[in-house]
Amino acid sequence: MHARREKFAGGDTSQAPVPSLVVCPPTLVGHWAFEFDKFVGSQIRTVSYAGAPAERARKRGEVVGDVVVITSYETLRNELEFIGTFNFCYCVLDEGHVIKNAKSKTTQAVKAVRAQHRLLLSGTPIQNNALELWSLFDFLMPGPTPP
Repeated sequence: MHARREKFAGGDTSQAPVPSLVVCPPTLVGHWAFEFDKFVGSQIRTVSYAGAPAERARKRGEVVGDVVVITSYETLRNELEFIGTFNFCYCVLDEGHVIKNAKSKTTQAVKAVRAQHRLLLSGTPIQNNALELWSLFDFLMPGPTPP
């Protein structure tokens, strides 16, 4: 995000500021926001896109420029019509094993997010079977479906 901001300031209009997305369990949305504010709060603005539908609707106007949007898997699934309108710089999944079932609505919503860079954090990949691992890697490197 920082390099993109510098290139844009230098006149490279292809590097216009775009948001990034962090998707995590609902209990971790506040923690992610706290950690961002603690370590890079003076450089990167965050929006905790969570809460009741009316609260999320009020926050839509804050998703502008190089902001980090932090949301839950459930909110992403339910708000894909809005979140899906963005081309994110980064999409980071915390507890990424949530998308191990390739056919779930949550997994399909997550994979519909457009991002230049994708990261996935998971503490349980070794416990997954081959198709579950395929789903995780399909998020990271989208490709053809398995036979």
